[in-house]
Amino acid sequence: MTTKKYSIDSLGIKSEITINDWIDIGIYGTNKAGKDTLIYLKKHPFTKAETSIKVLIDQKPTKAGIDPIQKLVDKNNT
Repeated sequence: MTTKKYSIDSLGIKSEITINDWIDIGIYGTNKAGKDTLIYLKKHPFTKAETSIKVLIDQKPTKAGIDPIQKLVDKNNT
């Protein structure tokens, strides 16, 4: 995964800063009703722009993502 972290100063100037955070990784699967449900949610360390994570789950995933319940501020989130 590729991650970047930015800081915005009081004048609105954005600067890339070094990432050194624990961020939630979420994996979704299908529940008995056939709907997507979160089957894995755990914080993982991100200390470099490129990070690899291996997760073992007991169900076929339908999708996965960084910060799936959107706890972090994302100015580009639409």
